[in-house]
Amino acid sequence: MGLSYRKRGNTREYRFDKVTVNRIRKHMTKSGFKTKKEAEQPGLKAYNEFMHNGEAFVPSVFRRKFYMVLAISL
Repeated sequence: MGLSYRKRGNTREYRFDKVTVNRIRKHMTKSGFKTKKEAEQPGLKAYNEFMHNGEAFVPSVFRRKFYMVLAISL
């Protein structure tokens, strides 16, 4: 399944499937966008990142903090 968008309550989300090694289907989602147009750009970026690298780009505070600690410890 490719990239799709759906409305959840008053917000929109993007969603695409990823398959793990043991063939369990998992979804990559991110919600909180007010319009479909706002969800399209980050959704397309995350989907392309996943298709090329195998991991989706999902900005979060945890990731930045993890990489900062990792960089300092090296």
